[in-house]
Amino acid sequence: MTIRPGEAWERPAGRIDGLATAQTDRELVAVASGPRVSDGPAGPVLLLGGDLHRTLGSPVRRPDPVAADVDLLEVTDSDTGDVLGHAVAHVVVTRGRLTSGLFGDVIVACNSGHVGPFELAPRAHPGDGVVDVVTMSRDMPVRQRLTALARARSGSHLPHPDITVSRVESYEVVIDRPAVVRLDGVRVGRVRALAIRVLPDAVTIVF
Repeated sequence: MTIRPGEAWERPAGRIDGLATAQTDRELVAVASGPRVSDGPAGPVLLLGGDLHRTLGSPVRRPDPVAADVDLLEVTDSDTGDVLGHAVAHVVVTRGRLTSGLFGDVIVACNSGHVGPFELAPRAHPGDGVVDVVTMSRDMPVRQRLTALARARSGSHLPHPDITVSRVESYEVVIDRPAVVRLDGVRVGRVRALAIRVLPDAVTIVF
């Protein structure tokens, strides 16, 4: 259930013997995007690694595991209408790798706070029904970009006048030139226009 202020998000998981496991965000997406046995969330899946796992504090297997429903991000090429895929942790749109995003716009849609070594969206929550979209202005000088990336490792890059964060249920953008799209770190293509939609409570994880 989508988390609300003052409500508990986690719940006791009960028996976890025989559960499917996911060592990475992409493995979790494969389960969430697969056939459903009901209209409810996919899973449950025992989450053992990935950026979403890191956002949850990298929990080790414990005798009293908990379960929670997490959102999924559906990404569409707005020019063609084709669904590029789904992400459970983040969608990164740059002219190159995030670590070399020194030119042009940088757009990162975060369902989890962590993107690799960076804590880009400290307030992001994977079960709140919204996505935290972090954008870096194309006018941001290279030296400031390098400083911001260094500070983003600890989540201290915010606030910054050239970095904005919005929390939305859906997001659309038109880019001045084709940009690379990565879903949970995996490159899926290049686009000029992109749409992202939150699919609330798409998969149940156990951790």
